[in-house]
Amino acid sequence: MAKEARRGPYFCGIDAAMDVVSGKWKSLIIWELHEHGTRRFAELRRGLPGVTEKMLTQHLREMEQDELVHREVYPGGSAQGGVLPDRAR
Repeated sequence: MAKEARRGPYFCGIDAAMDVVSGKWKSLIIWELHEHGTRRFAELRRGLPGVTEKMLTQHLREMEQDELVHREVYPGGSAQGGVLPDRAR
């Protein structure tokens, strides 16, 4: 799955921000994390009715690359992983 390159150069900060959070689910993911803090993947998925596992995974990976969220893996396997808003680090 090749990721599309960012379209820059940007004319202002808002232009860059809109490019990073574009997509149907990213703003809702940010809202969900802001409202509830650290969430496990399944909790986040339940908080976003209609999102598929594939789409949520894709958006979270992109958001992690853009340093909007931080993925924390706890001892005990991937089922214990959590997603933190970047500000929580």
